Amino acid sequence: MSQTSFESYIEALRRVAEAGLPGIAAQSRMAPRMRLAPPYDPYPTHAREAAVLILLFPCNGQKLCFPLITRPQDGGPHAGQVALPGGLRKDGEVFPEETAVREAMEEIGINSDLVSPVLRLTPLYIPVSNVTVVPVVATSSAPPSFTADPREVAGIHLLDLQELCSEVGESDFMGSREATPLRAPCYQPNGLKVWGATAMILAEFEELHRVITAPLDN
Repeated sequence: MSQTSFESYIEALRRVAEAGLPGIAAQSRMAPRMRLAPPYDPYPTHAREAAVLILLFPCNGQKLCFPLITRPQDGGPHAGQVALPGGLRKDGEVFPEETAVREAMEEIGINSDLVSPVLRLTPLYIPVSNVTVVPVVATSSAPPSFTADPREVAGIHLLDLQELCSEVGESDFMGSREATPLRAPCYQPNGLKVWGATAMILAEFEELHRVITAPLDN
């Protein structure tokens, strides 16, 4: 993808998002059973605030890429899962943009000076960690280099967005609160299994992406 095509894509992304986000309807497509059952509230009063980053940049010719991470096996509620870089809000930050960029800088070593936030996606409450997470879509003005913080990241995965969207299935997962495996939809790019909150967030972004690219496929 040329820089001009990439910039045109981002402008189209802004316009589509401003017209209305797909929201919970899109998130539910990749949600485990009953995950968003009423009376679901994305902002319960006791929840902590967090942000994650979808960092887009052109790569490998015509591809549009972004990084995912694997969390370490540290005993936490999301141990070993594939996720977007991100974390909890700190006092004094402009939320969610500064939180998302700072956390990505700490976790995968991006240069924050090259990152420009584009839009926010629909907030999602994650009961297992008692967090309401706001996804931030951003761009990098140059291809980023990545360095994992081993305390927070066991692996970094550079994914092509189109490849992610084409590899969808179901699998059994062991959640931190379940005594038996949980059947859930998942993205399955390059042998990874992306499920739960991360898949739900990416499902909303995927719908925006399809609105932009559908006319090009016809």
